[in-house]
Amino acid sequence: GKWTSRSRSVPICPNAPFHAQLFIVHCICFGFPVVYGSWFDHVKGWLELKDRPNIVFITYEELYQDLRGSVEKICHFLGKELASHQLDEVAKYASFQIMKDNKMSNFSLLPNMDHSKGKFMRKGICGDWKNHLTVAQSEHFDHVYQEKMQGVGVTFPWD
Repeated sequence: GKWTSRSRSVPICPNAPFHAQLFIVHCICFGFPVVYGSWFDHVKGWLELKDRPNIVFITYEELYQDLRGSVEKICHFLGKELASHQLDEVAKYASFQIMKDNKMSNFSLLPNMDHSKGKFMRKGICGDWKNHLTVAQSEHFDHVYQEKMQGVGVTFPWD
């Protein structure tokens, strides 16, 4: 839809080290192009807008640690009051496993994605990047992260 001053948005900030793991073959840290662009540019763009009243900023870790609380936060932001059983129902259908199994949310219906190389929704946990990046890759990413995110003034809850 068209972005207007009355539009509301809920950007969900993905975990940076996880994206480093996914895109290390594209050398995100070295500036080579990736399909959807730079994680740094994407997140910094939303962070510039985070204090606007029509934006609520949530990280994947927040959703993972307290999905129902995140649903309540989004409902409050949208001016919607839901009964307890309704919040439970929304949280149930927004759970990782339900969304992973749902072809409408797991990207399996997109023909331009090569699903033989892996699924879009994998484990639904935080911190798995530690099992995939080498120490050198992790240190390099930390260096690039510090450089690119300098002055942002936001602390993220990475593991």
